Amino acid sequence: QYTKPVPVSMEDDVSLQTSDEIQKGHWSLTVSEDGLEAILKIKPTLIIHRKIRDLPPNRILKLEVEEEKEYKAPFTLDELIQELSLKGITYGIDWGKCSEAITSCKKGKIVIARGEPAKPGKEGHVELLFASKPKIPIKAEEDETVDFRQRYVYNSVEAGEILAIKHPPEIGTSGISVTGEIIIPPTPRDVVLAAGDGAILTKDGKRVVATRPGRPTVARRHNMVKVSVVNELVHNGDVDLSSGNIVYKGDILISGNVTENMSVESNQNIMIKGLVCGAKVQASGSIFVQGNILSSTITAGKSPDFQKKLLPSLHILAEGLQELAVFIERLQKEINSERDDIGPLVKYFLEEKYGYLIDAAKDLRKESQQHEMCLEEVEFINNMKRALVECPLSVNNLSQLRHLAQQASALEQSLAYHPYTEGNIVASSIQNSK
Repeated sequence: QYTKPVPVSMEDDVSLQTSDEIQKGHWSLTVSEDGLEAILKIKPTLIIHRKIRDLPPNRILKLEVEEEKEYKAPFTLDELIQELSLKGITYGIDWGKCSEAITSCKKGKIVIARGEPAKPGKEGHVELLFASKPKIPIKAEEDETVDFRQRYVYNSVEAGEILAIKHPPEIGTSGISVTGEIIIPPTPRDVVLAAGDGAILTKDGKRVVATRPGRPTVARRHNMVKVSVVNELVHNGDVDLSSGNIVYKGDILISGNVTENMSVESNQNIMIKGLVCGAKVQASGSIFVQGNILSSTITAGKSPDFQKKLLPSLHILAEGLQELAVFIERLQKEINSERDDIGPLVKYFLEEKYGYLIDAAKDLRKESQQHEMCLEEVEFINNMKRALVECPLSVNNLSQLRHLAQQASALEQSLAYHPYTEGNIVASSIQNSK
């Protein structure tokens, strides 16, 4: 506070006094809403110390005051321990943070205890073993010549194929709050797997299996997943470069024509409402063409002798490849190896123990070259030959090995399920065709 100058003399007794100022601090301890943190909020006590600055003698003396600030914790360690006890905080206390809060005297918030959060489980889900789209575009590699007739793969399955697998929910792990209470994780939602037309649900409710060939479909409603098999593929329009060739395991209905150099293949029956010109049409059942057949190759029905020759090799490959996959998996567990590259092991065991698989792959390839087969079957046989005969080192993982075994088993079941199909060819007229 400013005052007017005061004259003093040698006879005057002058006494100067200063006063300290105290701004009291405060603190609080709270538990977060989820119970996982104990939060200490601090505003330290501020003490302002004042003293008269020492000045040299002068005829006119102007007094100046110096201030020094001191911060102190507004609580003691004993008081903090007492508050922890009152709040019931017993778990995850960080005593280092508690000491730091007292000694640092800083304004702010400090988490002095942490709980363990509950870990949520996994919800039940259904794994579909087929593509959800009815046809899938084929992507050509940069160095490949593009065949515009092979533009799509039409999604279809055979009877006996597994279409979907239900994975049940997995329970999460409980947590604990800073007050020692158990935190229960949320209950994971389950899913219901159901089978529609053309499919059946296994007794354990975990798998849907196709009961007929056709196109698999899926419908979802709330927590239910329903898988069905539609027997007939309906193609509206012509089979040309815009649609690509059609290869399907069920019945095929084509509303238009099958144009030059195009191909239609089915494991069942084919109905064509237009004409067939310079094309290839092959069905395990019958072929009905409302128009004419011109300069085309038409094949209906299957040869039972040919199928009987394939069945032994397919059976050997299906069981042998599955046995080889199990053997390699056990070996990896024993040597504690999780390497995906199993090519060297496949090559070694084919040479030392499973040589009969190489012979079966060669026999299958030899028999297939003497008869007409659909593109999917040809691709499978080529993959089998590459993996077992030409380049076993190309087998990257157990999944690839098991997939080959499943394909061999599916083809074996397909041929055994339809051991002989007598096919008819019906058309308005057939010219220059075979």
